[in-house]
Amino acid sequence: MDPRGVHVIGARIRGDLDLSHIHAPAPLRIHRSVLDRPCNLSYARLPLLDFGGSHVAEVYADGFQVDGGLYFGNKFHATGSGEQGTVDLLGAHIHGNLDMAGAE
Repeated sequence: MDPRGVHVIGARIRGDLDLSHIHAPAPLRIHRSVLDRPCNLSYARLPLLDFGGSHVAEVYADGFQVDGGLYFGNKFHATGSGEQGTVDLLGAHIHGNLDMAGAE
């Protein structure tokens, strides 16, 4: 993996994005993208996660750990109606900033 991380811009992800239990050494940025189905981050560990400007159905992040920042800003929009809410951060550990400025 590139040490600068993965940077996705303008993608449309039609299926579930299952990142549960992954331990990545580099940041993940998904900008101005559309995720039609839920994103599962349960028990994953990342140095940084940025969904800036993306539209997602739901985000499940039970037990998720981010060593840096977690960004849901810049017109981030979540539309789901999951059992635990649209963005479920239950038991998540955020060791940096949590930015939800401009999120819906």
